[in-house]
Amino acid sequence: MRYFSSVFILAVFMLSCTPESFFDQEISVNPESWEYNSSHDFKMTISDTSKIFDMHLTLSHGESYAYENLYLKIITEFPTIEHREESLNIQMADKAGNWIGNCRSGNCKLKVYLLENFRFPEEGDYNFSFEQFTRDSVLTDIQALQLTLYEKPKTS
Repeated sequence: MRYFSSVFILAVFMLSCTPESFFDQEISVNPESWEYNSSHDFKMTISDTSKIFDMHLTLSHGESYAYENLYLKIITEFPTIEHREESLNIQMADKAGNWIGNCRSGNCKLKVYLLENFRFPEEGDYNFSFEQFTRDSVLTDIQALQLTLYEKPKTS
C-alpha cells in the first residue's frame, strides 16, 4: 500500500508540472502516400502579442519508414505580413539505424522543438503549412503531425 501511495503522489506531481497547451492539434497523414506539395495546415488565432510561447511538432511514423531523416517545408502565413517559407531537416534515426523517438508496437513518436521563447508579431489568424520536401514524390509511413503551442509563464 505504501508503494501505491508513493507512485500515486509522484504521478500527480508529474502531471501538475506538465505545461498546459495553448494550441494542440493532430492531423492524420495517409501512411500509404504523402505526396510532394500536399500540405497539412494548422490554423490558429492570436489575440495577445505580449504572450511568450514554445512551439513543438510531434511526428508519428512507422518503424518501416525508409529513411533516417525527413525534410519538411514549413510555410507560415501571417495576418498581414508576407508569408515565410523555411525548410527543416528532422533527424529520425541515428547512424546505426536506431529510431530516435519513442517507439512502441511498430509506431514511433518524435518531438521536435520548432521555436522557443517567441512572441507572435501581430494579432490575427495564422496558418502553419507542412509539406514533405524529400526527393521522393510520394513518401510512405508518416502517420501524423501534431503541432502544440505552449504559453510560457510570466516571470517577474
